[in-house]
Amino acid sequence: MKRENVRLRLRLVDIESQLLQMETDTTRRFSTRLKPERQRRLRQEKISIQESLDRIIYPILHIPVEITSEIFLHCLPVDGARPDARLAPMLLGRVCRLWRHVAYTDPRLWAALRISSWDWDRVNPTLVQDWFHRAGCVPLSLNLAFRGGHCAFFGLKPYLCDCPSSSLFNDYWDHLTSFRSYNFTPAECFDLLLRAPRLIQCEFFSIRDSTPPYPHHTRLPC
Repeated sequence: MKRENVRLRLRLVDIESQLLQMETDTTRRFSTRLKPERQRRLRQEKISIQESLDRIIYPILHIPVEITSEIFLHCLPVDGARPDARLAPMLLGRVCRLWRHVAYTDPRLWAALRISSWDWDRVNPTLVQDWFHRAGCVPLSLNLAFRGGHCAFFGLKPYLCDCPSSSLFNDYWDHLTSFRSYNFTPAECFDLLLRAPRLIQCEFFSIRDSTPPYPHHTRLPC
């Protein structure tokens, strides 16, 4: 059965390739008279194969949602999930409709986010907002690892925590329990500590020099 499924899927890909080639061909390699009939037969075969594949019952899609969620949790990187469509949890939402529903409705899958310089091309404010919206009210862990060049870091940081009026991340500060970052100023470090009441673990690396943000403060309230 498994080999037959593979054969059908390979044939389906081949048919789609042939149809695309016939539709875009400009060299008249295909006879004008025979081309419509050939396309009709290929489309009929495609429909037949797709119906056969749709009738296949995959056991993995019929296990309880709770078990599927636990399996998904074990797919997450141990050092924090990255905003990469090729990795969990984003990858899990691209497999099928059921998996997308399970992945997008389990807050635990979105409770940690690691953004680095290498992820910058895939990161935008909307993605970050959607990510933490899916996390709901679970404790959050955020790791900003921008080593080397700082231009990418400064592009995203205002959306995350550079100013108290930022609307992107303000709704989630109360849920932040773990934070790790590079290249913050003392003012930004102090501001984060004041705005994250549930923060348990916090690490700042390579703090940049700046004018003391609050020169009259001698202690930080806990």
